[in-house]
Amino acid sequence: MTHQLLADMVGSARETVSLALAEFVRDGFVERHERKLVVRIGPDELPRPRAPDREM
Repeated sequence: MTHQLLADMVGSARETVSLALAEFVRDGFVERHERKLVVRIGPDELPRPRAPDREM
């Protein structure tokens, strides 16, 4: 899967996906092996997304 295809799937720019993946590698969530990325944590270890702030 290319960065562009992933960006299209999530409705983002390719540059944003590339930066996010680089950050995941830096933080140890993902490892690079040649041209492949390997997720190093299980789904139960992923940080939970924050709920959006509600305006009142």
